Parts: sequence; structure tokens; C-alpha cells
Amino acid sequence: MATLPASILSGLSILAVLLVWAVLYVLWRTALLAAAYKAKILASSVFVAQRKPEAVLTEDLAVDNLVLLRYVQAQIDWQAQSVTASVLGLIQRQVIYRPGLGCTLVVDLPEAKIRQQANPLASRLSASSAFDFPTAAALPAPIDAARLAAVVESAFTEPDSKRQQRSRALVVAQSGQLIAERYGPGFSADTPLLGWSMTKSVINALMGVLVQQGRLSLDTCGLIAECGETGDRRDEVTLDQLLRMSSGLQFSEIYSNPLSNVTKMLFSRGDMAAYAANRSLEEAPSVHWSYASGTTNILCRVIRQVVGGTDADYFAFPHQALFDKIGMTSAVLEPDASGTFVGSSYLYATARDWAKFGQLYLQDGVGTGSGCYQRAG
Repeated sequence: MATLPASILSGLSILAVLLVWAVLYVLWRTALLAAAYKAKILASSVFVAQRKPEAVLTEDLAVDNLVLLRYVQAQIDWQAQSVTASVLGLIQRQVIYRPGLGCTLVVDLPEAKIRQQANPLASRLSASSAFDFPTAAALPAPIDAARLAAVVESAFTEPDSKRQQRSRALVVAQSGQLIAERYGPGFSADTPLLGWSMTKSVINALMGVLVQQGRLSLDTCGLIAECGETGDRRDEVTLDQLLRMSSGLQFSEIYSNPLSNVTKMLFSRGDMAAYAANRSLEEAPSVHWSYASGTTNILCRVIRQVVGGTDADYFAFPHQALFDKIGMTSAVLEPDASGTFVGSSYLYATARDWAKFGQLYLQDGVGTGSGCYQRAG
């Protein structure tokens, strides 16, 4: 029986080792992602949204394509206000809670150093009752009460048990008045809700404040400190291009892939803006639009640089410049371990407060009594 040459056998052995290494690496990355995701969602849901752990584990962390998270063990430390999640007791991720700042994944920096960041929001109350929308005494014409009720009902109906909507809150406002509102089981008008990518719009609004104050302009460039030698075209990327997600920076936004840029950034990096800014320029700025959460976190670092001062000054800025002015007082914008806001994803606010933010946009930032913006001209 013929045997393979030694060189081929050696090559096959190397290939087998590389294949095993690649599989183990993907499994390791997946385990890290799973532990970080479970710890982060559980911590924010319990400490920020004040939800019951059992409900979070059942309704948020064991449904649809997240069933594998059932095998990730999570422990809540109520005294330390933290959550630790682990896979087989070997791979661990910890998330800590700080009042007013929400929850932060402990990575790249020790917990003690993260907790040393000055927190001016620790004593703030997250109650928005004094700023609630007035409730309309009657539905304004020409709204059909029956049709509106049917729309609200449909949002909370589950016609397909395999593809559930899991609606948690619905608020309808017209002309600054509340005309419909409903909440799912375990949620209320006082429950802060995670905005995910709606948070990006808040960062856009904060940028608008700085631009109107003359502290930034849309054509400002040189915003990426990671630029290396002369000729690095990342230095040409403007604020406008970052806001429009046309920077040309390489960034993969695939949440089902544990090796994609967005999952690495959100669940394994202590300085998310630096991670995004260190991506290479794959094409010239303004050539193509490409959805990228990383660019929003670069913008959060730009805000930090422009605001200047201390950590406390930066943490207070969104509240002083926007949230307090529109009555969005339940808002909790969470930072990463480096202290930069995760503006791509992590803002919690009640449904009514999210509606107040929508009202600001509906009225072009003016006429709301907010004092956030002035109409040009």
C-alpha cells in the first residue's frame, strides 16, 4: 500500500493543528462574547432598569438565538453592585454599576481604576414625573379612537408564538400631548428602556449643541488621534463624514459573528473609540456610506475632548446640554471602562423620555422650550 510522502504528511499535520487552533479560537471568542453579553444585559437591566433578575434571564437572555446563554452562569453581587458571568468557571466577565453612569464592562482596566472616575451623577434622581407630557383631555380631531386603540393592541398581540414581538412600551404623543400609552408585563412608565442604536441620534444631537456653540464645525478634521506617519488619510476624515458614516474606516457590523468588529468593540474592549479609530481606511472618505457603530463612539471621544476638563465635566455634559433641558431626566448614558460614552448603543430612558427626545427632533430642536438650539438665520 502506497504511503504519502513525508512532506505531504507534515503539511497535513500542520493544517490539522491550524484547523484545531482556529476552532478553539472561535470557541474562546464566542465564550468571551457570551459571558460579556450576559453580564452586561443582566447588570443594566437589574441595576439601571430595576427589573427582576428572573424576568431578565427568561425574557431577555434565553430566547430565540440566545438559548446558548443558558449555559453561561451569572452571579449578582448586590452589595458590590456588579454581575459576573462565566463559562464553565474558566472564562469570566464582570460588569459594575455606578449610580447615574449605569453599567460598565470591566476590561483592559482594573475595577478600582474605573470606579475612581469622578461621578457627578451619583446623587441625581432619575424621576421624570415633573416633566411628563400632559395627557390630552380628549383625542384631537381627526384621530379615530377605535383605530388608535387597535394599533396599540396589535403592538402587544402575539399572533406567532415562534416570532414574538415582546413589545415593552408604546407611547403616542401629538402636539406635545400624550394620547396613547401602554406597557408590557413587568414594565411601566418608570422603567428605563435600552435604546440601542437610537442612542446614536442622541450623540448627533449633542454634536449639534457643540456645533451651534461654535466649539466644532462640520468640516473639522484631524479627529483621529491614532493617525500615524504623515500621509495617513484618516487625518482627513471630517466631523461631517463621521456623522454620516462615510469615513471610509473599515468596520464590520455583523452581530451574529463573534469575530466581527462590532461584537469585539462592545463586549471585549475597554476603550471602544480607540478600537474603532484604529481601523484602517479601506476607501477614501465620502465615497460610500457604511453603517458603523464604531464611528459613533469615535464621536463620543471627540465630545470628550471638546468638553475638556475632568471626567465629571464630561459625564455631566449630556445632562446639562440636552437631557435636563427637555426633561429627559431618566436618561442614563453608559460609558466604557476608559470613561468614554458608548454612544453607539448604551442609553437607557423611560418610554416617555424617549418620546420627549423624538418631540425635539419633530420640532427641529426649536419651539420646545428646551433652549437646546436656535434656528439659523
